[in-house]
Amino acid sequence: MQESGLVELEVRGIWSGESPPRPPSALLRPRARPGAPSLSLSLASSEAHLLAHELRGQPTVRSQALDFALRAIEALGAHPLSVHLIAAGPGLATASARVQMSTGCVDVALTPGLALALHAWLRLPLLAPGALVASDRPEAEPSLAPALARLIEALERGESCPDTPAGC
Repeated sequence: MQESGLVELEVRGIWSGESPPRPPSALLRPRARPGAPSLSLSLASSEAHLLAHELRGQPTVRSQALDFALRAIEALGAHPLSVHLIAAGPGLATASARVQMSTGCVDVALTPGLALALHAWLRLPLLAPGALVASDRPEAEPSLAPALARLIEALERGESCPDTPAGC
């Protein structure tokens, strides 16, 4: 069940952060658009480690707790429908789980890491607003690499700084 404006994501990889300088993160991509831009979601290193096991179907202490929570929810006559990533500002995200109850749906606040665990272990759809992963995001600032290369070359030749009104 996909709501209007939401895109279903899948976890394409986990970076555990064991080799600096890259922090632990999950690489997410829209399921229906394999060539679409990826979304990198930062994780705590412990979450990245657990999630890597859970994606391989290997039980963890967390996945055992998720199994218990699922049984408790179902015993109460409810069932989880999906997990959602929610934009919380530039570069920030929060998450929720949508649970169907006899009285309607309720959204339960989660950390993004726990949302990914529910997606991986319980195979719940992972949804996010299309704008969070849209390919028509504004272009990034132009690269400084060409200007920096010109500056270094000029300084090596003993010249003043190029591309500035007064030099350096």
